[in-house]
Amino acid sequence: MIRQAIEKIEELVNAKEENRLEQTDIKGMLYTKFGGRLNRVTTPNIESISTRSLSGLVEIIKSYIDIEAKSLNIQLPLIVQAEGNEIKVLSSVDDTYERQTLIHCKPVVPRLILNEWVLPEEMIINLNTCYVPTENTDKLIATISNLYNSKTVKQVDNGIGVNLVVESDAFAGGAGKVTIDPIVTLTPVATYPELIQIDRKFNLRVNQKGEVALFIADRGYFEKEVQRLIKQYLIAELPQELIGKDVVLAF
Repeated sequence: MIRQAIEKIEELVNAKEENRLEQTDIKGMLYTKFGGRLNRVTTPNIESISTRSLSGLVEIIKSYIDIEAKSLNIQLPLIVQAEGNEIKVLSSVDDTYERQTLIHCKPVVPRLILNEWVLPEEMIINLNTCYVPTENTDKLIATISNLYNSKTVKQVDNGIGVNLVVESDAFAGGAGKVTIDPIVTLTPVATYPELIQIDRKFNLRVNQKGEVALFIADRGYFEKEVQRLIKQYLIAELPQELIGKDVVLAF
């Protein structure tokens, strides 16, 4: 009985020792030790700010540099990264070897119906609401409208490319056939309102059910072009003395 009591006391003493908070330096980095576990001491995370416009992004960046960088000990220069429409602003590495994600920026854009089969009327609504009105957009809407009463739709290879041959009662002048070029250039509303919207190429397809689809034909082009326009905008709108010194455009 006495032996068991002594063992219990030793167990409690060891547990207390193991749960004592200690600090230690390993290769110039500070760690805390608690309960047998090591945790590296880092700068507390700063809650990031979200914005939906490039003009808002510019104002927040200037505010960080003028005010928050000193009061919150944010390391400069700020690193601006972009992947397509999505922009992140990071701090430089601080003395705990950490970066802070300070700002997220992504535009509000309508949902484009791409790479999926839908009824002609649904595609027409999408074209009317999510694309910049152009001559090409009007022609495509007129073309898709002809599919309502189509009898047959065939894909024909003319040796240069695949065209759509539609036979319908809806064409002007009565029943007939029309050949539709499957490659169409449209201007979707797909990026920030401060930028010009980007022309894109799509493949128009029609299946045997009479459903239509627009498939992306320039994959990768939009992402590169929107990054170029974002960088162009930031260079024009940020104070020139900040670029390269307090702000690095890393794209």
